[in-house]
Amino acid sequence: MVRAFVSYINRVNNSDPFIGGFPMTEKGKLSLLWFDELIVRSPLYSIPEEIIWYEERKMVSLDAIKELKKIYLPIQKYMPDYKFLEFFSNNPKNKEHGDDKLFSEAYSIAVDYYETQYPGHEENLGTLHYKSIAAHETYSTVKTWVSLNEGISHTFIADKSSEKLVKRFFNAANSNKEFDTFSDALQVYIPDISKYSIEETLELRTHPFFEDFRKKITLLQIELEKTHRLI
Repeated sequence: MVRAFVSYINRVNNSDPFIGGFPMTEKGKLSLLWFDELIVRSPLYSIPEEIIWYEERKMVSLDAIKELKKIYLPIQKYMPDYKFLEFFSNNPKNKEHGDDKLFSEAYSIAVDYYETQYPGHEENLGTLHYKSIAAHETYSTVKTWVSLNEGISHTFIADKSSEKLVKRFFNAANSNKEFDTFSDALQVYIPDISKYSIEETLELRTHPFFEDFRKKITLLQIELEKTHRLI
């Protein structure tokens, strides 16, 4: 079974209910074709907010809703004790960073982003708070993906900041091998399904070609995991 972890920011940035949220973006539709399960971090812990919108606003058919609920799964399925945005809690343990270098990189990315978006801004408590929250979210996202991969391999469908953190930190630590992210894979020639509806995408998902494709990727992952354990 091929699984992917979808970053929360990737979903939030595409979560205008009038647009339809991440599942209705081109990347979201391709994810439906490429992966058996899409693992998400959600405050509701049960199903992503987008699917609730679809159901409440009758944006897609009931059959499609049922299928999406089987595909989009809460991270608690594989990490039962996971708490969304745990670092906001009063537990002092959550204020510590198990990997200070990783957090430092995350904070550097947050600062770079803010400087690019708001050049010449005046530094104050508000801007420092924004950068800190952004860094925490990026750090938490990448650490969660790493934790997930300790059990079963998950492709990372990352937001821009998380993707930068993965490439900066992990590629530096593994100079002989680059870590590809989902956006890298999208650079190859792929069918344009941006105009497809969710229903049409789900129908295409059951085509023998894509079912066979996901099976082959699963077998490849199993072989890679075996190789990794032998090293």
